This record gives sequence, structure tokens and C-alpha cells, in this order.
Amino acid sequence: MATTKTAKPDLTKLPGYSGTLKELPVKDSLYTVPGSFKFYFKGNSAEYYEKQLLSNLPFYPEPNENRRAEVVNTPVDDKGNYIHEFYIENTASYDQNGEDPPEIVLIHGYGAALGFFFTNFEGLTSIPGTKLHAIDMLGFGLSSRPNFPRIKADSVDNVKKANGFFIDSLEKWRISRGINAPFVLMAHSLGGYLACAYYLKYGKGKVSKMVMISPVGVERSDLSLLNDSNGTPEQDKSVDEQYRIAREQGVDVKREISGTMMPKEEEQENETTSKAIDDRLSIASDASEDEISSLMTQVRGRVQPGKLLTGMWEKNFSPLQLVRIMGPFAAKLTSIWVGSRFSKVENETQIRQVTDYSTKIFLTKGSGEYGLTRILAPGALARIPLLDVIPKNIDIDTLWLYGQYDWMSKKDGYKICNEINSYTRDKKHGHAKFRIISNAGHHLYVDNRKDFEYQVMKFVRGGETRQHSSMGGSTNFEGSSEPSTIIEPGEFE
Repeated sequence: MATTKTAKPDLTKLPGYSGTLKELPVKDSLYTVPGSFKFYFKGNSAEYYEKQLLSNLPFYPEPNENRRAEVVNTPVDDKGNYIHEFYIENTASYDQNGEDPPEIVLIHGYGAALGFFFTNFEGLTSIPGTKLHAIDMLGFGLSSRPNFPRIKADSVDNVKKANGFFIDSLEKWRISRGINAPFVLMAHSLGGYLACAYYLKYGKGKVSKMVMISPVGVERSDLSLLNDSNGTPEQDKSVDEQYRIAREQGVDVKREISGTMMPKEEEQENETTSKAIDDRLSIASDASEDEISSLMTQVRGRVQPGKLLTGMWEKNFSPLQLVRIMGPFAAKLTSIWVGSRFSKVENETQIRQVTDYSTKIFLTKGSGEYGLTRILAPGALARIPLLDVIPKNIDIDTLWLYGQYDWMSKKDGYKICNEINSYTRDKKHGHAKFRIISNAGHHLYVDNRKDFEYQVMKFVRGGETRQHSSMGGSTNFEGSSEPSTIIEPGEFE
């Protein structure tokens, strides 16, 4: 029987595709300069602020009628390093045709920590019997922060060693925690990339499903170490050439920071300044104080510092060093970012708690953050792109979620789903689903919590997540009155 081919949708035409997070509501900073100074010298620990934030949950620190939660620190080596975890268990009885209740491991993104998901913990454990392990990756949050190994990002093997800092410790954590039944692995941004690396090295037979929440590192590029056709490895390319590739092929990282990681009065500055902001992500940890000071002067002077910063990327500076350099001003700076990223959290007290928690974490000794420039090339382009290693090598179902205003490439997310499905079309498992969460940016789990949880929990349950094949359709599921924008990869072929 002949099949009718329908034209594939142009994702750039999707409602809101070219939008930015500036179109979402932005709260004012909660910290004045004097208040920021007071916070800096107060001396409370990061553990204090984490407990304060998590205590908003109705089942922590004391359990309620159907959930209990606890903080767990699990050793991962003989040097005293450990992975920090917030463990939640739905204690209601579970009866689902003899199947085991879901066990979920949740991983945050770059520079973040488990507390960023505090608004989702209740929804993600709605299925009776669910066990949720929200962890801080080694080197982030309240996990141990050992020195990141001095690895050059000049070969595939070295990039895998950088990945290993995170995924080897994750596997040791899994073994120590006794997670033996297949579990759902869910991760955001850089965590999504590392979750894929974990699956390829350790996860087969252990991971039952994966939820990729706006993962970084999907797209192919000329900076890939797997790209032999160029004949010029990344490290041999000139700074000018790397900068050009980053600008043309990389994701728009300035949208994660623009209007949030700088004083409010600079938000209205012209495009030249906007281009400079984009490169604040590219300074390196081996850079001297003079280099950092010079860089900041150039940013303020509105020159185009991208070429300088692309060269400095290999010195492995972390963007969080900018926060540490701010010292007593750090809480003010962080509160601007938090006010934007958590703008959908209506409770002002909780916004302040997120700011305090984030600031304390950002000010902590750098560790895992220095893996960023080993794993990603300038422009947040993966040195080992997921498109080159995942489609042929995955045999579990995956869900790929992006926000309507996401600065990650939705087109490449759509592409990897189609490539996965081209290999698994006739198989029982290994299928990929692609979803765009409406009215949300890169932090879609906060921006549109209900739709995010709706999509995740239906996928975890094993139900068909497709509800509509067209834009703007309506559906209702457990209180979600505004359904996500939904596109099924491959259905347009």
C-alpha cells in the first residue's frame, strides 16, 4: 500500500522558536549591595541553605502519609570522596500488574545542584512505590570536590577520561547504593550529555529508560574530534577558525546569561555588548588574575573579545570563577540570575532560598566545573557529539524534552530522535520521542513544571506519550490544563 509523505515541519517556524528567555517574566533582584555583603560574611554552610530549601517539601525533614525523604552521602572511593543525594520514596502501596515501581536517578546540569529540582520532587514521585535519587554529581553541589584532573582535550581518549571523572563515580555510587534493578536515568543539560556517556559505558542492562532534558552536546560540528574529514584537529585550528566555527555552529549560550548575569542597567545595551556577554562563558582556570581583569575590562569596553576567549577556553576557566571574583557582590549577581531562571516560582521566600543556596554553591571551591572545556569545545559544541555515538548504540526508549524558548538546538534534538528511530524502527525498544514544552526555556522543569512532569511521568509509566500530532492541541492529564507542544519524530516522513 502506498504511503503518503507529509512535508517535515520547519522547526524554526514553530511558535516561539526564535524567542528568548527575556520574553518570560523576570523578577527583580532580591539582594541589595549591603544585603549581598551581609550574606557573604554570615558564615552559614551550604548544607544549611539546602535544608532550608528542601524543607518547603511537605515530607521533609519529617515524612508525611505517603512519602519520606533523607539526605545521603555515599562514598565513591578510598580518598573520602562521596556523592551527595536527596532520596525520596513514595511509601504508598504499589500494585501495577506485578511490575516493580519505578526507580529514578535525577542529575542536574552544569554548575547546578539537586536543589534546583525542589519544585518537581513531589510530582516526580507521584507513582506509589517510586524511589527517586536526586544527586549532586561529583565536583558539584554538596558532593565532594576533588581537584579535576589536568587533562588536555586533544583526543577522544582524553575526553572520555574527562567524562570518566563523573560517570565512573556515578557507577561506584550506584553499586554502593544497591540499585540493581534497571532504573530510569533523567538528566538536564550537561548532565544529559554525561548520562548518555554513562549509558554507553555502564548502562546497558542497568538503565531501563532515559529522559534527556535539553541536553548539551547533541549537534555535529567541525570541532568534533571524530571528524576526520577536516584533516585539521581542533587543537591545530587557529583561534580565528575556532571562533568562526563556534559562532556559526554553536548554540546561543548568551541566552543563558544575557540579562541575568550582569547589572540590570546593562540589559538594554546594544548588540555589540550582547556579543561580548556570550563569551563570558569561555574564560579558563589556568588564566592569571591579570588575564581575567583584562578580559573583564574588554567586555566592559564593548570590544569583540570572542577570539581572545576562544583561545582562553583551553586554559579551562570556569564561568563560576566570575562569581567567586565578585566576592561580597556574589549574592547580588546570583540573585539576578535566580530571579530570571526561577521566575515561575511565585513564592518570594523560596526565591530567596534558591538564591542563598545557589550563591553558596557557586562560591564553593571549583572542581567538576573544570570538566566543561574538556568535554565541550567553544560554542558549547561537543568534542564527541551525541549524534555520532548514540543513534547506533542505544536499545532503550528515550524521551527528549526541550523548552519552547530553549537556547539548545531543538533541530538537532529532533534530528537525533529521527536517527535513533531509523535504527530501531522495527524493534520493540530503543525508540526516541521528542517534545517541546510550551512557555519554557532551557530550565523547562521550572518554567512549566506541570507539563514537564506530565510528559516525564507518562513516559516513566510506560504509556504512549503522544497525545496530539499537531501544534496547540488540548489534552488533560492529572491537573495539566496546558499541554505541551508535541511532535512525534519520524511521523512526518
